[in-house]
Amino acid sequence: MSKTQGSGWSLAAALFVCGMAAAGCVTTSKDFKLSKVGPREAAIAGRLTIVYNGQIYTENCSASFGGRKLKMARDGIVLFVVPAGEVSLERLDCQDVSNQHVGIQGVHFVARGGGVVTDVGDVAVTWEAAGGFKATALFGLIGALIDEASDDGAATVVVRPPVAEVREAFKAQTGVDGVWSEPLVPVVTKPLARAKPPSSVASSPANAKPPASVATCADSQAGVEGPCDEHPR
Repeated sequence: MSKTQGSGWSLAAALFVCGMAAAGCVTTSKDFKLSKVGPREAAIAGRLTIVYNGQIYTENCSASFGGRKLKMARDGIVLFVVPAGEVSLERLDCQDVSNQHVGIQGVHFVARGGGVVTDVGDVAVTWEAAGGFKATALFGLIGALIDEASDDGAATVVVRPPVAEVREAFKAQTGVDGVWSEPLVPVVTKPLARAKPPSSVASSPANAKPPASVATCADSQAGVEGPCDEHPR
């Protein structure tokens, strides 16, 4: 086989793998612009953290949403344009010695479009694979076909609610706050339980009123009584 023929096979294999993973190959969140969202497309945002064989590996990976491929950065921020309608996180590709890939199941959402940004939440993927060098890489297009026939290992996914860091990254990238499909729910910290009254008060007869200096107030959230924070009346 001539050098030209060998180069042709290598290029064909690369194009095939790229085509299998995503249409149009790779973009990044830094490429995102609202002006690029077409009439039948939608903007999505979120955060994706990939733990590969026990290590946070996000920056070495790409994620495929709706047949389009996004190259991830260390912060895991996803700012991307996908076809409007039902979309899935379909697949991850990570560069170990050889490219490792795994299909993702069960992560679906509706990309609304129409100027609304769909927040896909805070997604964490834990992926275990053999990793290392793949002999199929030595066999060009045939090797690529064999490699694509099965996943490398297995992945589990947890999806949590949207996080503020995504909204901040969106505004930094676009200069606007955006109209979002999901509200950003603030994290509510459960109040500490109130201290019990002193033992001298606790041992008083049941029908006795507590001294004015130790007046009790109902904690509407905890459903218990305890000393008031205000000064006695």
